[in-house]
Amino acid sequence: MKWVFVFVFLCLLAVVRVSASLTQEQHAENWWRVRTTSHATLAEKAAITVQEANWDLDPFLDHIAAKLKQDDVKCHVCKLIVTKVQGMVRSGITKPKVLAEAVKICLKVSGQPQIVCEGIIAEFAPPVLEIFVARIIDPADTCAWIHACPSPGHPPFDREKWIQDVLNDPRPTPIPTPTPAPSAPVEVVAGANETGSFLAISDIHVDLLYKKGTNAHCGNPVCCREEDGPGDASYWGDYECDLNLPFFEHFLQTAVALKPDFVIVSGDIPPHDVWEQTKETQKHTNTVVYQLMKQYFQTTPVYPVLGNHGCFPVDMFEPSWDVWLLENLADLWSSWLPADALATMRKWGYYTMKHSEKIRIIGLNTQYCDMMNFWLILSSDPGHQMEWLRQTLRLSEQNGEKVYIIGHIPVNNIGCLAHFGNMYQALLDRYRDVVAGQFFGHTHQDHFMVNRAVHDRTATGVMFMIPSLTPGGNRDPGFRSYQFDPSSGLIQDYVQYHSSLKAAIDDPKVGPTFQPTYSAIQSYGLASMQPSEWDKLSSRLKTDPATFHLYSLHYENRHDPAGCENNAQCKLDRICEASECTFSSYLKCSGDKMDFDIMWNYLLQRLDKHR
Repeated sequence: MKWVFVFVFLCLLAVVRVSASLTQEQHAENWWRVRTTSHATLAEKAAITVQEANWDLDPFLDHIAAKLKQDDVKCHVCKLIVTKVQGMVRSGITKPKVLAEAVKICLKVSGQPQIVCEGIIAEFAPPVLEIFVARIIDPADTCAWIHACPSPGHPPFDREKWIQDVLNDPRPTPIPTPTPAPSAPVEVVAGANETGSFLAISDIHVDLLYKKGTNAHCGNPVCCREEDGPGDASYWGDYECDLNLPFFEHFLQTAVALKPDFVIVSGDIPPHDVWEQTKETQKHTNTVVYQLMKQYFQTTPVYPVLGNHGCFPVDMFEPSWDVWLLENLADLWSSWLPADALATMRKWGYYTMKHSEKIRIIGLNTQYCDMMNFWLILSSDPGHQMEWLRQTLRLSEQNGEKVYIIGHIPVNNIGCLAHFGNMYQALLDRYRDVVAGQFFGHTHQDHFMVNRAVHDRTATGVMFMIPSLTPGGNRDPGFRSYQFDPSSGLIQDYVQYHSSLKAAIDDPKVGPTFQPTYSAIQSYGLASMQPSEWDKLSSRLKTDPATFHLYSLHYENRHDPAGCENNAQCKLDRICEASECTFSSYLKCSGDKMDFDIMWNYLLQRLDKHR
């Protein structure tokens, strides 16, 4: 149902414009006239605002009169007026009749139930209107636009130059390894050839309100709740609903028995009830889930990241607006992350830490690339994450570390803004010998993406998308176990696990059992887990129907792969998704379709597939 949010955003902006028909909201139209009547004088603009807004502006005008005696009068008065207009819009734009109009538009264009539209409008109104006011009525920018003030002097960020600078980052001088004397004994390092393992989990989406015996086909984006009426939802869950607590605890029991060295969680803890969430429900779900993980993984480190459904409203994230969320997560993760990692987590939502002397963990905040995070209208990288990532990778290179990057939204996905993906690929190009693993989620599907060099097609890395633990969207719950070399940090293989929810439903006394589905090395015939091998696999997807069929079986999980195998465009899209590392190159590979068509299909998929 995520596509509704785009309409909600547009609805709220449209309501601002049409609210002139609502007499009590006439000041919004007055603001629009002030903003768009470029030929009017400053005095005329002020008069429009003062005479028609019906506000008591005497103290405000007294302040202006006092400022008239100072230097830079024109600029200062302009900023005072625009600041006052900001206050007018902020105080009046969320009145019930305005929001009611937005709900009507939502109902017409989205086809969602009344309760969904009302909930979404109520949740999105405060941040969206704040963004709208801050962006369109910014005092410095607006007054510069009408030539009342000098330009605020914010030159656009030159990403192309930044990318070239990254590619030219100096490489450290290799430290020569001393050659031992012929008589010196060879030192045997205990455990040097041992294999480590870690678990990768994504898109858990635990629904604490799931109830056995309720309606699993209620028509809302999330069902199986008491409010949905009686039905056939089973004790262990349903394919049309999010993961329930009994199944999640069963998963934890299975995971602990595997005795991993550590666990990564690539985001999305809360359920898909996005129209009726609050800050408190988000924090409560986070608390229940992470406390259970602490209970089971008592001595095992867990490295989580934020997903788009962890935000409130969904997808919307801005550090200063979401202090409540960052504090909540940092507190819950405090037993796993050291103080310096918690500091950047509390401030920006990302972190880095050493798992061992050889392996460094980087937890990215991909909300800085989420195309549905409207806060990015104000700043494309408010946390300066790309430069922070660059400096972190440079330091790891100097220290001889290998890096595992954890994120949520894949960088070649339409859900990730193109500039973020392009900058990320430049970093993978330059620091390809440092990054040993990339683990993302969000799509709920089992697939991969080959990173490529900026100026040629050389494979520089491979990004793994972890399938979801939630069964919502008709998928069996799954997780993954990676094998790695602790001495080098290199990934050696992974084994995918799934549990048949149908089997648990059919025999609830036995309950769910997780079984290994396949090994990457064995199933795909890889010589190693190096990027070059995954590049060869991406090529085989194009030429070998048997390989594509196998890949689709894994990709779709419970779905019939023939639906894509018999659809030329679907097959091409899936191949391009694996072989192309930026959204622009994906578009070109898949037929250079119009961006609107791609976006529309993506939004509909988000509605259908519970992402």
